[in-house]
Order: sequence, then structure tokens, then C-alpha cells
Amino acid sequence: MSTKIFVNLPVKDLKKTMEFFGNLGFGFNPMFTDENAACMVISEDIYAMLLTEKFFKSFIPGREICDSSKSTESLVALSLESRAKVDEMIKKAVAAGGSEYREAQDYGWMYGRAFQDINGHIWKPFYADMDSAPEEMKKGSKATAGNLKKKKRVFQTFKYPDHPALAAASSFQLAMVLCDEEEDDAGAQACPLPLIPVTTSLMP
Repeated sequence: MSTKIFVNLPVKDLKKTMEFFGNLGFGFNPMFTDENAACMVISEDIYAMLLTEKFFKSFIPGREICDSSKSTESLVALSLESRAKVDEMIKKAVAAGGSEYREAQDYGWMYGRAFQDINGHIWKPFYADMDSAPEEMKKGSKATAGNLKKKKRVFQTFKYPDHPALAAASSFQLAMVLCDEEEDDAGAQACPLPLIPVTTSLMP
């Protein structure tokens, strides 16, 4: 099964935001880009939908967009190919008008930095050498992989029929994992999912 992820972020000035991320090396899918939104391509299956604040608010009736200069609702982490690529992205982000959010975090096997874009959203490019990860973490990773093989995933799909441009595109149906159901003799039991970071490499 192929699952695509669309991270939706509100922006104050769509044109300037596209210029900012274009300077970082990101491209955009013109099929889903207009005056209200831009579909930024992170990888083949991962995208960031940059929506004007007015358009973004149409998806959250009764709620307000948080002030990103004072509050943080999400951190978008991107796995890159090397430490040099992490430093390069930070340099490009600052040159394009963003700012470095915090000092580099260096754990030896994992290295990460963070920048704030021109809309106040925080992005965390990082590099992880899993072959050099602590042995305890490797063991935990193998155990988790083994447990997942015994489970089946339960998905909830959301559609937006009130927005023709999105409803017409099946790829804009968002699937979220609600829980894992253990298949055993006692019947299916819902269990909470651990927080697992999603990583990807940037497309050239």
C-alpha cells in the first residue's frame, strides 16, 4: 500500500513563501498550486501544502490559526543525506530570510539543526547514521519491527467535499493511523501507537 502524506501549513504571503523554499531547493507541483495554495514536493510521497491563511481557515471552522511568533503547533523534521547537507540547508534558509532557531544538536550518530521560515514555522533538518546508533536503540528498533508484523493497521480517511479542487484529487485524501489492532485468539484489541518520526530525503 502506498500512502502519501500532506503537511498543511498556513502562510501569510504565498508568493514570498514559494520564493523562500525555492531558494532552499524545493520544487512545486503545478497541478495543485494556485493563488490559494502551493504543493511543495519534499519526496515522492511527502508534500507540504502551503495555504494562504484565509484558505487554511476554511478547513478549521470555529478555530483560529495560532500565532507562530509566540506558539509552536508542530515541528517538521527532514532527514538529509549528510551533516554537510544539514548545514547547507540552514545556510540557505538564513540567506533566504529565515533564521536559525536553535544551536546544533550533535549526538555523534545523529546531528540536527533547526530554522524558522518566514512564516514562523520550525523545520528541523537532521542526519542520522543508524549503523552507529547505540546498541540499545538498535535492539529496540528490531523489537518494534517484529511486533508490527503481528498487527494490522487501521486507517481513517478524510475527504474535503466542500473544496472541489481537493475533492477531485484522490491523492488529497489523507489517511491517518488511528491504532494498531493486535490479532490474537482473544480478539482484536486497540493499542496506542508510539510517536515515530517520519524521515525522508530531499529530491534533487
